[in-house]
Amino acid sequence: MARLETQINQIYLTHPETKNASLILYEEALSASTHLFILAELRDLQKKSEAHDLKKISEIILTSFRTNKKLSGEALFEASLAQINQNLADIAHEGRKSWVGKFSCIIALRANDNIYLANSGQASGWLRRQSELLEILPAEKRGDHPLKTFVNFIQGKISENDALILTSANVFNYVSTELYAKILNNNTLAQACQEISKILQTALGSNQSFSSFFLEFTKKQSPSFAEVLPEAAPVYAPLPEDIKNSEEKPSQFKIRLPAIPNIKLPKFNFRFRIRIPKISFGFFQRLGKAGKFFFISFSLFAVLFIINLGVYGFKLRDQHAQEALTKQIALVNEDITKTRSALIIKDNQQALVQLAQTLSDFNSLKKLSPTQADQFTAELEKLTNQVNKTSVAQSPQVYAEFKRHPIYLAKSPTGFLLSAADSNSVSSFDKTNKDYFLLN
Repeated sequence: MARLETQINQIYLTHPETKNASLILYEEALSASTHLFILAELRDLQKKSEAHDLKKISEIILTSFRTNKKLSGEALFEASLAQINQNLADIAHEGRKSWVGKFSCIIALRANDNIYLANSGQASGWLRRQSELLEILPAEKRGDHPLKTFVNFIQGKISENDALILTSANVFNYVSTELYAKILNNNTLAQACQEISKILQTALGSNQSFSSFFLEFTKKQSPSFAEVLPEAAPVYAPLPEDIKNSEEKPSQFKIRLPAIPNIKLPKFNFRFRIRIPKISFGFFQRLGKAGKFFFISFSLFAVLFIINLGVYGFKLRDQHAQEALTKQIALVNEDITKTRSALIIKDNQQALVQLAQTLSDFNSLKKLSPTQADQFTAELEKLTNQVNKTSVAQSPQVYAEFKRHPIYLAKSPTGFLLSAADSNSVSSFDKTNKDYFLLN
């Protein structure tokens, strides 16, 4: 079975004047086969400082999964949830309880073709398979065991063209489940995300905020390569009759090659003798048996000592190089974590500063070991795009073409009105393009 790829769309709507809610929408590839998705929110905030609680909780979640990322899918999910629940209980018992009863979160872990979900509070998980929309992980009721987190969890297998929706529960206060399912079935996942966003924007206020993940799993198409060979250059062997016919035809031209003269190399007679000087150890002959034994033993000891000293020097140099490499790798990992933390709390200035430090440390690591540095290349490229807020459009398509270059845009009841510098020409666009010519 071909490997399934994850296509990600998301909704993140907050009002500029919102002060009583804080949202986090985050995804990270823990390894080549595991992908983590986190949707978390904290509502009914009384103080601005309470928003830092969501940052602390998200760091606990991310640290737990990163610590256990070498485990397999199910073991990774269970070990991380146990560690998260223990750490959240610890900070609550320490007196930091302002988040209790206000925290909602859903965690999804994709490991190959398996999906693992766990939620706490007002967040739910839905699965669209074929034309049916199923609630696979319902949201908890308000007030139910607020000190117990991530008690509900589920796991299962995903198949091609499945869609997983992770969403905050308040979305369904403004979009009914019937309309939600209808939009998902009649549109692609990206179009459905835009349609639902338009509906939620009309209900967006200073006391409302919405967030959702739309994940679609599709099979990766492997490119096909077809080699077209020119007819003038066949790659097959000639037939026997072709060879026979070519041999029967008399040759019209006879080419005579000039005879190569015999070249005799001169003979050289090397006559010399290598005289090896004789080294006589006169003092060795004058030594007694004990002296000779001591001299031979000391010579062997000196040779072995020099050899061991050289081996130790090489090992010590390799050890220092390995320690410096390990230290630099840890420093790059720490820089990446700090940059992500700045992105989580939306501190763009700190994220830019931390990204510059991360790239500097990465270049230092590249000088020590290009092979070890290659494992961070894709991750740093993705992190750079997130900090710089750049996105790459995959396979862009032309949506509309106009005869004139429009520079003015206005909303009409049925679509859009576009005008160029010449006010006599107007175009109307509502899925189809119409050009008008006006007379003053």
